[in-house]
Amino acid sequence: MEGSEPARLVTHWDDGDWTIADGVNDPNGNAALVCVEHMVAADDTFAALATMPPGTQAWRSTPQEPWTFESHKYSE
Repeated sequence: MEGSEPARLVTHWDDGDWTIADGVNDPNGNAALVCVEHMVAADDTFAALATMPPGTQAWRSTPQEPWTFESHKYSE
């Protein structure tokens, strides 16, 4: 949210929720609810992720790389 790290991981959970993380900081302690429109305004590559089905995650090492998609399941 502060913009100090780029988004590197986007998860569309099986229950329909979405998580956007930087892959560096623990999202459990610093989570925030934001409007997706604001995320797309900050990084227009998020728009291409809108059709990602539930149970999928997209990741990249840097903002210059394309998103890589893979199936995702929550592990307890």
